[in-house]
Amino acid sequence: MNKRAIQYNKRHRSRKLPDLDKNDMVWIRDRGEMGKVRTPVVEPKSFLVKTTEELLKRNRNLLTKLPSSPTAEHTETKGKEEREDKKANIDVRRSSRQGRPPKKLQDYIRY
Repeated sequence: MNKRAIQYNKRHRSRKLPDLDKNDMVWIRDRGEMGKVRTPVVEPKSFLVKTTEELLKRNRNLLTKLPSSPTAEHTETKGKEEREDKKANIDVRRSSRQGRPPKKLQDYIRY
């Protein structure tokens, strides 16, 4: 790797993505849905991905590998509980200073 490539990668925080294997579950970012990797394609970094509706060809940077251990139901419930906990801990703050209209608007009727 030459010096320009090293500097570019450092500046843009590029990183090597982990390889995808056949039957890995992935999140398709541009579609917003899950799919299963069927096979790598001849083009570099491309994969055939099977969704519920169709078979898609996508570049590797559009695919996010999903963890295989937790189930989808477990993660959804956990996320809802965390959001509810965060809402409960938020203190509502309001300004104690009273607002009033400027003097130049004294002659006008407010509705």
